[in-house]
Amino acid sequence: MPYEYDVFISYSSADRPWAIKLYQVLTARGFEVFLDKNRIDVGKPWEPTLSQAVQNSQHLVVLWTENANNSPWVRRELGKFDAIVDPGVITPNQESRRFIFFMLEGENAAYTGVQSLNELKEAKAYLKDAPEKGADVVAPGVWQTVVDKITDAIRDDDPSIPVPLAVLSMTEDNLKKLAPDAPQEFGPSLNKLLADIGIGTVNDLIENKNYGPNRTDWRPFGSVLNVSQIMNNMLEDVNKSIPQPHFRWEPIDEAFWTNIDATKRERDKLLSQLSVIVIDPLSLYDDVVFRRTFVGLSPCFKSDKSIIMVLTPFSMPTPMANLSMLVERRGDPYFDPYWNPPVPYTSQYAQLGMNIGDERGVRRLLRRSFGTYVRQQPHSTSEYLK
Repeated sequence: MPYEYDVFISYSSADRPWAIKLYQVLTARGFEVFLDKNRIDVGKPWEPTLSQAVQNSQHLVVLWTENANNSPWVRRELGKFDAIVDPGVITPNQESRRFIFFMLEGENAAYTGVQSLNELKEAKAYLKDAPEKGADVVAPGVWQTVVDKITDAIRDDDPSIPVPLAVLSMTEDNLKKLAPDAPQEFGPSLNKLLADIGIGTVNDLIENKNYGPNRTDWRPFGSVLNVSQIMNNMLEDVNKSIPQPHFRWEPIDEAFWTNIDATKRERDKLLSQLSVIVIDPLSLYDDVVFRRTFVGLSPCFKSDKSIIMVLTPFSMPTPMANLSMLVERRGDPYFDPYWNPPVPYTSQYAQLGMNIGDERGVRRLLRRSFGTYVRQQPHSTSEYLK
């Protein structure tokens, strides 16, 4: 059966910093996660809401501490899930629903037969007197190991095809550190560019919340949705048109931005299979994004497995939107393979450029089309150009 949530995080409120940290990394990896204070509507009773959420979650991840051991809420959540799933036996009828104990301290004698992740406990990462400090300073390598194991456990029975997704964008903190009026050798200052494209200034980007604490909080197209939500919607649309197995996003490791070994590892993953790279052009003003994009991922630009998208920070101007709507509606069904290419793409269609606005667009389409023709010919260019 399908589940509303991939994971239910059970924890004591005293350990909330750890729960939030885990919630953020699992959602960034594409999972639907239930965390009580993020999902419960104000004024609704907790007990029915939590009971339903446990029922509708495939897996239960428990942040285990002495606080959790003494928490009536954690015990109730364990009891609810225990009533559904026998933790000692995984059967097809249970659809591999799992208890996963994320051990921070203490022992859990009642569930010795279930999966327990002890790396953080063994590293003494949990500071009992200051749990929020421990969550902030936990060693990245140890944290990554545990999160990877949780991810593997959750996806163990997932038949969908992983597609690595790299979002190359700034955070709000990165944006605030830029010098928006400084002239640039590659073009105008950031504020000058923003004024030219009708957005205003960096302050307007901040006020309008175009960026947030995470890189996936970036909102392209002037949309109310962030890039992660947009990409999830687009993937759902693709999956609706094809049989199983479906595709799923596999976001790159956050260590990509801070660790050169992680950068190389994620680059190799992007090169090894069908992958998607989404670029925020305004973020190229940030040297870190620029280096990761064009130095760290330069081989991806030569790979036919990479899909690279540069998304505009503004919505399509009304005149262009109206022209596109005219062509789409009046040109149906002839333009349909452009707007909604079939999956799989098996038929032959013309190379099509829509509402080309300058000579660069014409040049790109001609070189792309002629280049494809030349590559497919069994004879030399001199033979068919005579």
